[in-house]
Amino acid sequence: MRIIDKLHERSALTPTEREIAGYLEDKGKDCLSLSLDELADAIPVSKSTLIRFCKKLGYKGHKEFILAFSRELNTFLVDDRQLNASFPYLAEDDVQKIIDKTYALNYGALVQTYQDIDQEALVRTARLIYEKKRIALFVDAETLPQALNFENSLETIGIHAKIIGEPVERASLLESDSVALFVSYKGRNESLVQAARLLEWKKVPAVLITGPLPSPLKSVIPDVLSAIVYESSPKAVSISSRNGIQLVLDMIFGLLYHKDCEKNQRKIEERDSLYKSI
Repeated sequence: MRIIDKLHERSALTPTEREIAGYLEDKGKDCLSLSLDELADAIPVSKSTLIRFCKKLGYKGHKEFILAFSRELNTFLVDDRQLNASFPYLAEDDVQKIIDKTYALNYGALVQTYQDIDQEALVRTARLIYEKKRIALFVDAETLPQALNFENSLETIGIHAKIIGEPVERASLLESDSVALFVSYKGRNESLVQAARLLEWKKVPAVLITGPLPSPLKSVIPDVLSAIVYESSPKAVSISSRNGIQLVLDMIFGLLYHKDCEKNQRKIEERDSLYKSI
């Protein structure tokens, strides 16, 4: 999850930590040039409290936090204003502003997902799919377009994936020679949760590709790849989540393609020659 999202989502923070988060969210770029002493005085909190806050967000201290916060603000700010990923467009926006915001959301989602992706989990997932060769894709309506793209990509290299229409019923038919790939940004679809519990009981391996927040699916499926881009609900657009999920799937495809790189290239070229000869 982005720093700006952690600052906004304060439910797990203490009152003092909420005060720090509120200041950082409100002041944004003004905080980047402040030393530890200056920032602590401005909020105001003690230096040790501020350092503990930085560590709680996953950083070694103030300096590392500020560097990460600076990179993020440079990616996700338009005219020094933080973008709301769920409702980015305002009534006063002109054409250029709308274009800039759309670009920033697309680019920012790719950057954030790339920076935070668990490479070891990516490799494990690709190895599992390669070994099983049979993939059942459990998706919800929001992630169906990305899953369709992934399914078609796998077909070009001879790996057969199938999007599951009746999750619970089809889960009851899967055996341990298959792998179940769940793709759900929110991870709250009840049918998918029931299917995941059934597969867990049957010992069918499963991997979840999802968003950054806790969810029922995360509590059932231990192997998780997260697209660390945050969108609140309700929302007008799904630009960030769509791009984050798609990038994770594309990375998995890239690893699978590479396992038989020359063979896959030859197969695609031969198929293309056949089409041209018809």
